[in-house]
Amino acid sequence: MDIRIALIGIFILLIIIVPLAIIHIKGENKEKIIINKLKSAAGNNGSPIEQYDLWNDYAISISTDKMLYYIKNKNEAATDIDLSQIAACRIINSGKEFNAIATNINAVNKLELLLTPKNSHKPISLTFFEEEANLYINEEIRLIKKWNEIINKNLQ
Repeated sequence: MDIRIALIGIFILLIIIVPLAIIHIKGENKEKIIINKLKSAAGNNGSPIEQYDLWNDYAISISTDKMLYYIKNKNEAATDIDLSQIAACRIINSGKEFNAIATNINAVNKLELLLTPKNSHKPISLTFFEEEANLYINEEIRLIKKWNEIINKNLQ
């Protein structure tokens, strides 16, 4: 009887641990793929990555030669942006405001960094959060503020 209880306990434990381990391994592989894409893009321009961040399927990095690399989807190639050609960077928070009983509530639909080129080209939008793609905001607000600051420091 004690052996059956022990076997049932081990079986239940395996049912819980194995799926969690698989999810963890897949997440690590996804991160490695994205990091390799960033490093490859930076390597093609001859400069190593200085700093990067990953969240959901997005990634952003900056190289030592002030090139910015952005990935919106793990299946896409990195977009490279020469910061010497950018005049300004600002945060765009698209959302709705709801009036509650005692306070106003802001719902975020989309968070973007808008890069304005020095020439008359169309502004470049780097999405950090989209309501359609993600159910809720995790660390996107912190990351967009961080990268806005990093980019603006490198524009000077």
